[in-house]
Amino acid sequence: MKNYFMGALLLLLVSTGYSQEKKTDYSDAFRLIEVWLDAQRDYEQVPGISTVVVEDQDILWSGAFGLANVEQNV
Repeated sequence: MKNYFMGALLLLLVSTGYSQEKKTDYSDAFRLIEVWLDAQRDYEQVPGISTVVVEDQDILWSGAFGLANVEQNV
């Protein structure tokens, strides 16, 4: 019984160590994307850009830059 308990405990410890995913911090990359998209909007002289970054069907970041209605500055 003692061997069974130790084996189950070992299996539990090993499986929980591999099941947790490392979360990646993309905050610096998203700031760079924001600056780049705002500059591209000015360079290309388009009124607005909307963008989304998706990883494995999860939205990581979304942003919109510029004007929705140029005539009314909205």
